[in-house]
Formats: sequence, C-alpha cells, structure tokens
Amino acid sequence: MVKINERGSCAERMPKYSVNSTTAVPVSSAADDLCIQIDKGVLWGLWVYAIVAILIISLFEKRRYKPEICFGRPGLPLQRIVSYSETVLTEAKLCCLHKSLYRCTTRTLAINTIVILVFYYNVIFTFVVEEELVRVLTAALVSNISPTTNLYQHITIFVDVIKVSLIIGNILSAVYLMTNMVLIYRSQRQHLMRRWRGDKSFIPSQCKLDHSEMLVKSLMYAGNQVSYLLGGYLLSQVVIVVFCIFLAYCVILPIMEKVPSVFLYPVEVFLPGVLFMFGLQFLLRFISGRIFLQNHFVSRQSATDMEKVLALDNRRVYQNLSFFLFFYYILTGLYRCTYRVLTSMFISLFYIARMDKPLLVSGFEQFDIGYMTYLGFLEVELQHCHPVVVVSWM
Repeated sequence: MVKINERGSCAERMPKYSVNSTTAVPVSSAADDLCIQIDKGVLWGLWVYAIVAILIISLFEKRRYKPEICFGRPGLPLQRIVSYSETVLTEAKLCCLHKSLYRCTTRTLAINTIVILVFYYNVIFTFVVEEELVRVLTAALVSNISPTTNLYQHITIFVDVIKVSLIIGNILSAVYLMTNMVLIYRSQRQHLMRRWRGDKSFIPSQCKLDHSEMLVKSLMYAGNQVSYLLGGYLLSQVVIVVFCIFLAYCVILPIMEKVPSVFLYPVEVFLPGVLFMFGLQFLLRFISGRIFLQNHFVSRQSATDMEKVLALDNRRVYQNLSFFLFFYYILTGLYRCTYRVLTSMFISLFYIARMDKPLLVSGFEQFDIGYMTYLGFLEVELQHCHPVVVVSWM
C-alpha cells in the first residue's frame, strides 16, 4: 500500500535517486510536483462536485416548496404572500374586512374637486347677477314709477322675496350637495366592502352586465357622477327658490298683510282637509287598538315589548265602520294621491344626484342608466382593488 505523509505526498515509496541517468539526480522534487498537481485536480473536482450538488439541491427545494396556485406575477415567494395575507386577515378580524383597508380613490377626489369648484362659481355668479338685476330694476322703477304707488310697493316686495329666496336656496342646496357627496362616498365604501366579502344581496338579480359593458360603465362613471351632482344641485336650488316664493306669497305675506288676502285662499282650502285627514287617521289607530283588537299579547318581531295579537273583536262595529269609511276615502283619495305624488317627487329629488340608488321601482332597476353605470364601476373597482388580490402584487 502507498503510504501518504502528512503533506499528502507519496515520496516514501519512491527511490531518492534516479539510476537511468548518467549522474545521480534527486527525484524527490519531481515527485512532489506530481503529487501537488494531483492534489489540485482533486480539489477542483471537489469544488465542481459541491457546486453541482448545491444547484441540484436548490432546484429540488424550489420544486418542493413551489405553490400550486400563484396570484400575481410568477416567481413570487410563498413566504411573502403568506405574511401579507396574515397581515390582511389580522386587520380584517378573521376575514371580516375592515373599513380601514378602503382608500379614497383619485377618481373620487377629482369628482368632488370639480363639483366644489363649479358650486363655488355658481354661487358667485348667482349673487353677482342678483345684485346687477336689483340695481337695474331699481333704477328703472325710480325713473318710471312713483314710489307712492301700489305697483312700486308690490315690485319692491317681489324683489325682496326673490333675494331672500335665492339666499335660502343657495344655503339649502349647498347643504344638499355636501350631504350627497358624503353619502355617495359612504355608500360606495360600504358596497365595495360587501363585495369584498362576496355579498351581492344589494344588487338586483336582473341587473347583469358583461365585462365589456362593465368597462364602458366604469369609463362613464366619473363624468356622469359630476353631471348628476351638479344637475341635482341646480334642480334643488330652483325647487327651493320656487317653494320659498310660494310660501312667502301664500302664507307669510298675507299674514303680514303686505299682499291681498286672496293669496291665502289655497291654504284655507287645502289645510283643513289635510289636518282632518291626519287627525282621523290617528283616531282610527287609537280605536283599532282599544276596541277592534282582542286583549291577547304577543312579542314583537324586532323588539322586546309586547303588542296585541291580530285578532278581531266587535266585528259588527268593525264592518259598519268600514262601510262608512269606504265613501269617505273615495272623497279624500285626491288628497292622498297628491300627498303620494309630492312625497315621491321629494324623495326622487333628493336621490337624483346619487347614482348608487335606483330611482325606478323594484323590478325596473336595469332601465336606470345611472344605477347601471354605478354597478359597472363597482365591479371594475372590485376586480382591481381587492386587498387580497393586491397583496399578491406587492
């Protein structure tokens, strides 16, 4: 066997002098060089083997721990996805996504900024035009009509009513506009958070859009929302000014005796009937609870208190009363019809600036182009702003 010294050479088995040459040449240096070359080759082989082994092990580990489903860009580390997902779930309180995850978009800020600027210019324009009209009208009245005549006094009163009505209209319409802007943002946040959780119960079943229509509606949303807000603001301002003029000439000025009492005639005709209608309704409610319901109590559906069970008592009296009330409600149905129309107009006027609420009755929401535009925008925002999907791209 070959005995290797501490330096790793094989000099002990070789002769110390060469006999083939004419002179004695020591061969220990040549043997050492040969052994050094062998040692370098072994070291290089070990290095190559180690590098190849490391590469094979790393590839095996990547294949072993590679996730089956990868959201976002390929090659994203699984540990990073897991850490961000755990952070989102912690903030969301076990998958109940919290409102702090929602961020106001640039589109919403642009909409609100444009609406506020237009509102500011409209207020300035209204007051400037009002002052100019008052100045021109006053100059025309002074030059053509004597201040002691009744016509001059009536025109002066009308100008004052217009000025006060415009001030009230600007104030109330400004409150209307700001309230709608806040409610739109709040409703958009609530709807988007419900869609984060997969809740579609607030969307009517017949309101369906394909993906191309959703993108088109998303492009339309910002401009339409500005138009709806400004249109609702201007319409509310006009309605408030007209209502203030009507209230001044039909109630306030006749009581102050600044206009003839004939202006009070519509109120004198309609007000007693309206008061009697509401008074009779309250009286019938009291009688129904005291006389026509049996004294058996059950718990309410949404409260802890008790109410009488829906079981008739004194049926003959109930049938006789229903016979007389049949003719009465035929006569007073006009008041109720007018009240229903006015209530619908008021609610529609308040919601006309909001695209998140359908103005049409249930079953016809798909014909409301504003509401369908809002649904398309909401779906696009859901697909591109969902916090769990955004985590995989971080």
